[in-house]
Amino acid sequence: MFATLKRIYALPTATRPHTALTWVLGYLFALGLAVLAAPRTALQGPAPWALALAYALTAFIAQKWLALPGAHPLSAVLAPLIAVFAIAAVLVPQPGWAFWLAGGAGTALVLGVALIWRPYRERGVVVALGARARALFPGPAPTGPLARVIVADPDELSARERETLRLQAAHGAALVHPAAVETNLKGRVDLDHVVPELVTEPPRIYAGSKRVLDLLLVLLALPVVVPLVLITALALAMAGRLWPEEAGPVFFIQERVGFRGRPFRMVKFRTMRVGSDRNGPMYAVDNDRRITRLGRWLRKFRLDELPQLWNVLRGEMSLVGPRPEPVQSAAAFAKRIPHYELRTRVPPGVTGWAQVQQGYAAGDEETRVKLAHDLYYIQRASLLFDLYVLIRTVTTVVFGRGAQ
Repeated sequence: MFATLKRIYALPTATRPHTALTWVLGYLFALGLAVLAAPRTALQGPAPWALALAYALTAFIAQKWLALPGAHPLSAVLAPLIAVFAIAAVLVPQPGWAFWLAGGAGTALVLGVALIWRPYRERGVVVALGARARALFPGPAPTGPLARVIVADPDELSARERETLRLQAAHGAALVHPAAVETNLKGRVDLDHVVPELVTEPPRIYAGSKRVLDLLLVLLALPVVVPLVLITALALAMAGRLWPEEAGPVFFIQERVGFRGRPFRMVKFRTMRVGSDRNGPMYAVDNDRRITRLGRWLRKFRLDELPQLWNVLRGEMSLVGPRPEPVQSAAAFAKRIPHYELRTRVPPGVTGWAQVQQGYAAGDEETRVKLAHDLYYIQRASLLFDLYVLIRTVTTVVFGRGAQ
């Protein structure tokens, strides 16, 4: 039922095609532009079929990413489009770059019209009953056609609202609790309504595919990562000579809690003064005096996390997942925060959904919010979700902004 609400309210206009003909015409438009750009080679060999596959795959990924909280329509379309068409141009080079550039431009225009033209918020589609639901769907109550979805908490409704709910439900409207709407719009679960038995480890086929994706991406990134690691290590060594009070080892190694609660030794570049954790792990906050001068820059661009790719190669971590906590901190959180141990149902990650949505936690309440994000990720884990988190992380690294 909630997927229905997400499709008809939270997503833009034509996220789902009314007929297959709509998308076929869109493909023909993209192919027509490609033929104009490369008239001699456009229809030779596998080029038309490769363009059809790239077009369909881009539309599929864009639809999935648009359904995620905080997804910007432009990036949700352009990121997969650029990646898919670049790969297609490498695998099928015969038509030439003009063919793929024109086909990509046509696909972008089609998806722009189909996915991000205007919001699909027609009156009569969603009926909000009760204060909590009306806060999510402000504005006058719809009149006229029957609702397709009712957002309401039956326990807080007046007698008149209960009668409206009964009449709408009798005509086939789906009932969705406001908590479910908040979960997907905010990208985090309601910890007060978590059922531990429903937070399970992802299927083995996903775990295996994710492991293959991790290894592939790390190996592809090595030509860029290795020079960055060497330059960063040299910069840390030189910083220790410039500022003796910040001198110390280049790497920081600490025992963290991993998959299924198993501890492992995580490695990262040192960004704090030596002895900062002498009294046990503490929350990292903005303008933390424990952080070194160079460490602030490393954290801003996430360069301090690069050595953790070694943990990924060893199978102790994944590229995407809940951030691993120090053993001492995890034990303390498990005593104070209900369901905290559930975040180990998947391998820990170099980056994660909580990081791109929230950033560092600086207190128990923020740690609860981080847990809510982590459980949302675990319940909806997929390769497309992982790729979306990686794209958001790359944006933070490149531009030095967003969740840190």
